[in-house]
Amino acid sequence: MHIATYFTYNHQKKQYAYYTYTNRNHRGKDACSMTNVPAKPLEKVIADRLIQLSQQDCTVERLVQTAMADTSELLGNLTTRRTALNTYRRRILDRIDALVGGIAERRIALKSVSKKIVELEEQKEQLDDEIRTWTWSPRPQRKRPSALSH
Repeated sequence: MHIATYFTYNHQKKQYAYYTYTNRNHRGKDACSMTNVPAKPLEKVIADRLIQLSQQDCTVERLVQTAMADTSELLGNLTTRRTALNTYRRRILDRIDALVGGIAERRIALKSVSKKIVELEEQKEQLDDEIRTWTWSPRPQRKRPSALSH
């Protein structure tokens, strides 16, 4: 179940914010027995708890260590993947060079060569794009459970 923000107004047109379970909104009261929760008190409890956690040195240190470990793991994965992509790209370039050499030495029929060169050039371009993408857009991290979702 997930929580969504819900707004309502009183007779004086004052806005009130609530959190409501989306299951209740989509499937009705029978699908979810939880009632709406006023936003301000819930947000205050969460903010107070976050402040409390931030003031505990061990909690902050653990959060920083976890973030650093995730970053190190991600960087290692990126480096490994980029190396593999560059190796594969080099093999494609070597195959292109071999085709060109075969043409120059008249060992390969010209009919199949142009098609093969186009295929290899496309593979090279795809790898170039993926290498650029990997430099700036890593794979998504594993999802961590949210405190507000059930």
